[in-house]
Amino acid sequence: MEHKGQRNAETPPEKHRLIKLHRNRLLNLSTDPTDSRMIIATSNSLNSPLLRLPAELRNQIFVYAIGGQRILISIVGNPYSETVLHTYKHPDVRPLAGARPYTSSGEIFVPISRTSRQIYNETALLPYKLNEFEFSSSRVMQRWMEERLPVQKRSISCIYIDLDHQDISRIPRSTWKNLDSLRMLCLSKRGNPAYYQLMRFNHSSRAEAGVYPELRKIKSHLAPLLNSQVRYEVVE
Repeated sequence: MEHKGQRNAETPPEKHRLIKLHRNRLLNLSTDPTDSRMIIATSNSLNSPLLRLPAELRNQIFVYAIGGQRILISIVGNPYSETVLHTYKHPDVRPLAGARPYTSSGEIFVPISRTSRQIYNETALLPYKLNEFEFSSSRVMQRWMEERLPVQKRSISCIYIDLDHQDISRIPRSTWKNLDSLRMLCLSKRGNPAYYQLMRFNHSSRAEAGVYPELRKIKSHLAPLLNSQVRYEVVE
């Protein structure tokens, strides 16, 4: 008979494993080599056809599987809510009036990093390095950047800005912080039909002239915030 307050001997106390983090706040998945999870991880590294490949080949596979997308970040409903929608751009749809160049996705990235400890360690930052990011508004960009770790922001290389929907001067300075690897800031005016026609027929210099006053203002505003290697480009 079990006395009040006494735990049943056949029911072991539940163990809560603490989540370990690296100094950059990414998950630290290393643990004691005798831990059952590490034994499985070691077995995977020796027996998995993917993990047995040379690192150079694995990296090429990861680039193909994870990279090469332009990802639109938008928010469903109230911009101050917690519901964030990530979408991927169709490469073969021109952004003309009435076209829907985006397809919805519940995942911002292919969840390959969840498959094993080794793959997580090798791919955790690749989605930020290998993809381009576009935001539906200045507020959305601010929200999304606030939710990134500094190490994730440091991996972003390309951002698209639609000048018809974003006022760069209203984006807080903190949003641009830690974008150390940013190399390209692409600017467009999608709400301007004349601009579209110029870009469609490859009159990029004339299209850039239409954006130039804003471009000059943007460069002046962002120069103290971004590294000097950032290239500004007018795009579709």
